[in-house]
Amino acid sequence: MSESPKFERLLRSHVTSVKEDLMTGVSFMIPFVTIGGIFLALAYAVGDTQAVFDNTGSPGWFLAQVGTAGLTIMVPILGGYIAYAIADRPGLAPGFLLSFIIQDGVVVSEAASVIGVAGGEAGAGYLGAIVAGLLAGYVARWFKGLDVPEFLAPMMPVLIIPVATMAVLTPIMLFVLGVPVALANASLTGFLEGMQGGQAMFVGLILGGMMAFDMGGPVNKVAYVFSTGLITEGIYAPMAAVMIGGMVPPIGLAISNFISPHKYAAEMYENAKSGVVLGLSFITEGRFPTPRPTPCVSSRP
Repeated sequence: MSESPKFERLLRSHVTSVKEDLMTGVSFMIPFVTIGGIFLALAYAVGDTQAVFDNTGSPGWFLAQVGTAGLTIMVPILGGYIAYAIADRPGLAPGFLLSFIIQDGVVVSEAASVIGVAGGEAGAGYLGAIVAGLLAGYVARWFKGLDVPEFLAPMMPVLIIPVATMAVLTPIMLFVLGVPVALANASLTGFLEGMQGGQAMFVGLILGGMMAFDMGGPVNKVAYVFSTGLITEGIYAPMAAVMIGGMVPPIGLAISNFISPHKYAAEMYENAKSGVVLGLSFITEGRFPTPRPTPCVSSRP
């Protein structure tokens, strides 16, 4: 009986660790999503929405290149920094490269043909990046724990561990895990593209509720990662639901303050004004009051 609580504690600790690693990857990915989304929106604003990618050399075209680069590189960034969170610097390059290569539909489809399976042309998406990042992190961390001769120690983090991790995981990711994940990603994408009416509304309600549930916590980040990953597949509707859900808490707090200011302390009322701006900027954490700095009082007479 004593083994069961111990196993439960270990499992809970491992799940918590994995969640923190995923949150690290998401945190590093978000600036790339932000830059990509804003520059792509600017491209559509200054150019023809239908022909912005065809009108080469125009301001809109250059802005679109930046935006596309941000939204493309965000997926390998996710995988790279998940591995970084687990194994530190030795895991970063393998996590990034493994996540990057399985986004190439040509590579994945060729790997699928080698093992006798059809498909994979769309790449493995963000699901593949999560798998690659976790595996790269754990393998790199295992290599870090090996006892090696003293003369090899300086080369371990920058040469031996990254190369060995890539050598071990490249065939696994391409021929064992990459193809099934790519097929699963294609199925999910096809399902979401085919949703109409009530189905789409149901998914939107779930994602919006998850965004407002814990305001920056793990449930919020799961919905965010799911929706941003779909952007790379050209599916934008879930992200719209996520953004609306993320805007509700700070704007709701602001409206509540404006309607019934007598129910809130003065500092809360002042914070509500910024809640409108933060909410419209899709910063859910604007719902939390901003602490005022404590004046520094010298202890000397």
